[in-house]
Amino acid sequence: MNTGELSLYLLNKPEAFEDYPFGPRVAVMKVRSKMFATLVEDEGGVSMMDNSYALVVRGLNKTARQSLEICYGRAALYPGAET
Repeated sequence: MNTGELSLYLLNKPEAFEDYPFGPRVAVMKVRSKMFATLVEDEGGVSMMDNSYALVVRGLNKTARQSLEICYGRAALYPGAET
């Protein structure tokens, strides 16, 4: 998966968005203003990104986490986890 495809994949996660706090060469993917991935040209690792996203969501306060779970379902937030 190239960087562009990976970016689109990550942006399709519930409420994910792209930010550039470190300058134009490093894309930072966030959910609810919490970073879960950085993209620099030629990096990969979809499974690692899924795990990072799930860890950030699990670390949100209970109200924010439950809001995401209700809106999108646990399977969309925690890929590979049993629901």
